[in-house]
Amino acid sequence: MASNQRIVEFFRYCTSKDILPRKFQTDMPVRWNSTYLMLKSALPYAELITSFYKVNTANDTRREKHTDGDWYMATVFVEFLKVFYDVNVELSGVYYPTSPLEILKLSDMADVLRQYSENVMVASAVVAMQKKFEKYWGKISLLYALGIIVDPRFRFNGLEVFSKELGESLGLSETDVAEHLSTLKSQMFEIFSIYENRYINGTVEPAPPQQQSQQQSKLLRIFFSKATTSRASGPGSSSQSQSQSQSQRQHVELNRYLTTEYSITESDDFTTNDLLKWWRSKRNNFPIMSRLACDVLAIPVSTVSSEQVFSTAG
Repeated sequence: MASNQRIVEFFRYCTSKDILPRKFQTDMPVRWNSTYLMLKSALPYAELITSFYKVNTANDTRREKHTDGDWYMATVFVEFLKVFYDVNVELSGVYYPTSPLEILKLSDMADVLRQYSENVMVASAVVAMQKKFEKYWGKISLLYALGIIVDPRFRFNGLEVFSKELGESLGLSETDVAEHLSTLKSQMFEIFSIYENRYINGTVEPAPPQQQSQQQSKLLRIFFSKATTSRASGPGSSSQSQSQSQSQRQHVELNRYLTTEYSITESDDFTTNDLLKWWRSKRNNFPIMSRLACDVLAIPVSTVSSEQVFSTAG
């Protein structure tokens, strides 16, 4: 960390060169985001910092000299860490739904880790990051899957594509990815059943906003509780599979949503706020799915920040 005296000297040096002085972001050894911000703020001043360092260490043989290679390495790290910093900022948003974004961003991050794993400058850091990535996100959670399914551009097909891309980037077996996909799809039908049983007759009076939010969140908690119990009891029996098939046949509204062609395409400038508006406009066509979708879109995904996930502190 620079001393106050050294900072004053640097400010004077900037002034002598007719350059506006600035104080750079302080680095923290175990926080990658602080390293990114420090390097990003310093790069535009690379030439000035190098000349200042040479002037102040000319007679100090104990200090290593800055080289162009040092700044090139800093540039590589900034380009590498920018992807994770941008994802962290976007998924921490509170004024727009984030659940539909998670799998897309996970795929981007996994691909970046795979690309940089062969770069000698960052390879050692990438290995540690990949281990944490697999620990937290090796298997797509139900919330992230629902976020993709309720997006009419993607639905089950999108979930399958992104899951396979993520699995390929992480080196997961195709069998494991396929089995997990099957589980996620089954859970989607299960959670729809809960909403269908609650709202199928359309006799429930709309509650005030706060009460309605609590009521809908309760339905999600019920499902997650049942899903946990189901996984703990092991693979389903043949009778369970038969019951599931019968249940899926009854899910007319869900199947209609999954098979209907929509005018929205992947190339459209379609934000997650637009997605929320889209579902609100479809309340008459999909009264049950619209409730489920709005509940999913209301849940933030930033319960585990990527700062924590990619910290090098164990």
